[in-house]
Parts: sequence; C-alpha cells; structure tokens
Amino acid sequence: MIKITIAYPNEAGKDFDMDYYLHRHIANFDGDPLVKGILVEEGKCDLGGGDNVPYRCLAHIFYDSMEDFQASFSAIRSKLIDDMKNFTTIPSTDQISQVVLEKWNG
Repeated sequence: MIKITIAYPNEAGKDFDMDYYLHRHIANFDGDPLVKGILVEEGKCDLGGGDNVPYRCLAHIFYDSMEDFQASFSAIRSKLIDDMKNFTTIPSTDQISQVVLEKWNG
C-alpha cells in the first residue's frame, strides 16, 4: 500500500481553513476508485499537553500502488494546486511512503 502525506506546518501568522479543506478540497478525491482511503488529522497539542504542535494539518491518502497514485493524481494535480489559495497560506510538505505495517485494535 502507498500512502501520500501532505503536511501543513503550524506556522505563526499563517492561515488554514479546516472547514474548507475537509468539505471542498478533499472532495476532489471523492468517487475516485483508485483511492483506498483518506485520513485527515488536525493538530491539537503536543505530547506534554502544550499547544506547540508541529503540524496544523496532516492528510493521508492511500492507494494500492504507485501506478494507481500516479494515474489518480495526474488527473487532478493542477486543480489541487490551484485550490490551495482558497484554504491556506502555508506551503505544504509532501511525502510518498510504502506502508510496511498496519495494525488496528478493535
């Protein structure tokens, strides 16, 4: 499984509209059969309970393979980039990972 992570650092004076991100931006992936799952995180506190979180938002999009990711992403890449101005002034950091372990309780 391939995981795409888009990280938005918690930068002072920068804006991030989580409502827009969740309901408009991420909706660009709706209905894509190549997307196996989406997980979006909003930073709340550090491990000590303080509000100095390193990331405002982390989004993870899952695909079965690099080929699936490339096919899916190439179709909407420019639309996603153009839409960024509508929800943030934070430049993202992106990473492609191979999932090597997945465990869930319950």
